Amino acid sequence: METDNKEFLKTVLGLYSKYGIKSVTMDDVSRELGISKKTLYTYVSDKNELVEKVIDFQCKERMAWLKSLNLDKLPALEELVEVGKIINKMVSEFTPAFHYDLSKYYVKTYKKMMKINRQAMAESMLLNLKKGKKEGYYRQELNEEIIVNMHIANAENLAEIGFYNSQKGNSEEIQRELFSYHLHAILNQKGLEEYNRLINSENTK
Repeated sequence: METDNKEFLKTVLGLYSKYGIKSVTMDDVSRELGISKKTLYTYVSDKNELVEKVIDFQCKERMAWLKSLNLDKLPALEELVEVGKIINKMVSEFTPAFHYDLSKYYVKTYKKMMKINRQAMAESMLLNLKKGKKEGYYRQELNEEIIVNMHIANAENLAEIGFYNSQKGNSEEIQRELFSYHLHAILNQKGLEEYNRLINSENTK
């Protein structure tokens, strides 16, 4: 077994996601993997290296999965509908302890992860905004670059300040409202009507 083995990294990611990173010891990891701690240290030099490998694995798996969906091949509004589903799924799986521990105790790895996520989100959003304007569904006066940067900053700040945990609604409900808020800011009347049609069609399936 090597630390680039998917099952190895998936198992450790599962522990970190469920209990947070700080509370999971190397003893816990070795026990979950069914190996001795001595053996574990032949694969990684310390917990810092293990955390970095796990986060790299998570980022690569997520990017590969998103790419496999081929959402960029869809019309702009259909792409948004699918993106909305993905965001809800990710929010439902969001674990505050995992995020907090990573940002506080593994700053370098956290910043690397955020940079990867930010770049992927920016590229996807920019292409979608340009496509939506071309298709006639988004407001033509939109400044795509500013909208992208604002949206990403907003998403990151909400996670940083623990917004999801401070509200009465569940995470998915909050995310739906935020997503709707963003859509009403970028859609023109034609786009709003088409988006509502798509949503109604989804709800009747």
